[in-house]
Amino acid sequence: MTTKRTPSAAHLQQALREKTREVDVLHRISESISNQLDLEAVLKHIVEVVVEVTKADACLLYLLSDRQDELILRASKNPHPKLIGRITIGLGEGITGWVAQERTRVVIPSNASDDPRFKFFHNLPEDRHQAFVSVPIMAKKEVVGVINVQHKRPKRYRPDEIALLSTIANQVGGAIENARLYDQMKRKALQVETLSQVSETVASNRLIEDVLQLLVTMTAQMMSSKICSIMLLDEATGELRIEATQSLSEQYRRKPNLKVGQSISGRAVKDRRPI
Repeated sequence: MTTKRTPSAAHLQQALREKTREVDVLHRISESISNQLDLEAVLKHIVEVVVEVTKADACLLYLLSDRQDELILRASKNPHPKLIGRITIGLGEGITGWVAQERTRVVIPSNASDDPRFKFFHNLPEDRHQAFVSVPIMAKKEVVGVINVQHKRPKRYRPDEIALLSTIANQVGGAIENARLYDQMKRKALQVETLSQVSETVASNRLIEDVLQLLVTMTAQMMSSKICSIMLLDEATGELRIEATQSLSEQYRRKPNLKVGQSISGRAVKDRRPI
């Protein structure tokens, strides 16, 4: 004799399946974050997992720019793979920009393009999607990005789905913070190594021209600078001339001397302070 399953039992089993799926998703993302130092690879894996578990038609992940005035598309699943790194959205611009500015999520089950916050972007045909969830990515209580999930057909998102996306966004925030700390450690290690090389170079018996050239090369590398130059003052003429530079441009190397007080370099010499 079989016992008919009661609705409450079915509900509990469904809840258990959803919780098991949630744990599995978070475990997979945690593994990706732990095993990958490359942030781009982590973000790519995250949007793939989100699309898989939410059955979404698209998932887009934006991160705040270094200037913190716009969002940059850094990972995408399904649409726009060639536009990663090239799409930018200002804070407060469209739904995505609004979410970043207000630090709160937006859930739209249908007719997303009718929302007053919606803005059409030529390269992002988001108006083709009916349902839309946008969640802020936080790190140390600061917004660092936004993750969007989109469906072409209307969809009433369940509370557990929204909660899962929020948890994933928190994990992304943690991954970004870890990546930043890793980059800081690399920069500090490079600074220590560079300073050590500078000390050895200055103490060596090399020609002054070789020493200066090595200094600009190492300084440019340490600061990720496109151009680094050392200019020396000719006291007889009161002019600054380029003595060493890592620029390969002959036009730059042949730049005319600068008068003290002329341009930023000349002002720094005249005022005897950094600018």
